[in-house]
Amino acid sequence: MRRRVLLWAERGLQVYHRQQRAYVLGMETPFVAWPTRWATCLPGDYVVFALGKYILILHIPTRRLGFLAAGRCPLVVMPDRDAPEGPIKPE
Repeated sequence: MRRRVLLWAERGLQVYHRQQRAYVLGMETPFVAWPTRWATCLPGDYVVFALGKYILILHIPTRRLGFLAAGRCPLVVMPDRDAPEGPIKPE
């Protein structure tokens, strides 16, 4: 399933499906604003992003949202699929 995720600090995280906006995730009122920033799309239709002072993970198809940590500027590290499993032996 092909999806597109747009990120705007003032408009939130916008998820598009088949060129139409499926939904928006954000928080902004005249009194409180949690800007959405630093989104990283992951395999399996997941997105890790910062919402205000929190790092969250979103499963796009089910709209399930999970709390990962308090903080900002998430860094996602994934194993390299082509990397060798064990130490490299000299030839």
